[in-house]
Amino acid sequence: MERWCLYEINENNRLALTYRSAVDLEFKDGEFSSYDSGIATRPTVDGRLDVTLPSIWELSGYHKFAEKWALHYSWFRTEWSSFTELKATSPDCNDGTAGQCFYKKEDYSDNDRYSLGFTHYLNQDWTLRAGFALDQQAGKTTLSIPDTDRYWYSAGFTYQWNPNLSFDAGITYIHGKPGSFTEENAAGEVLTFDASSSAAIGALQVNYVFN
Repeated sequence: MERWCLYEINENNRLALTYRSAVDLEFKDGEFSSYDSGIATRPTVDGRLDVTLPSIWELSGYHKFAEKWALHYSWFRTEWSSFTELKATSPDCNDGTAGQCFYKKEDYSDNDRYSLGFTHYLNQDWTLRAGFALDQQAGKTTLSIPDTDRYWYSAGFTYQWNPNLSFDAGITYIHGKPGSFTEENAAGEVLTFDASSSAAIGALQVNYVFN
């Protein structure tokens, strides 16, 4: 379920609120390997993994404060506290619990992402955009999910080909804050790991207005 509302103060200022409910995902017939741990009667088994994506809230705004400049921002909250475990199941598995391939308790809290950006209306044809976001760490860093603070650097543009046709393009580079963490293995040994992450996201869009 998704709900949103938009309030336009005037042609230069508007606010929006968006809500999306939690989404249940079911991954069936996935392959799980025992790695000689004894969780399966054969090295690889078919099983299932159910995951619930948390609900989200977003409050955003747009304000054109000069003829060629506008400011936009958002506060994005994800209710990660509902994510409490990762558990895969199969009739062929037994990790101490019959029918269970693996189980990992997750320790997550709700997190926030804050973003700020600017739009520059260069001329009648070109509109330029750039922004930055801080996406806060939600959960304890683990081998299964090495979560960390993330920094988003974004840029893009719109080109108005004619009154009916326009093109949008954008790119975002996401840099995860590097760090170290420890985990205890089945033998009771405490191991130290280093984690780092990065990603690039690009998008192109064509818009056409029919008269």
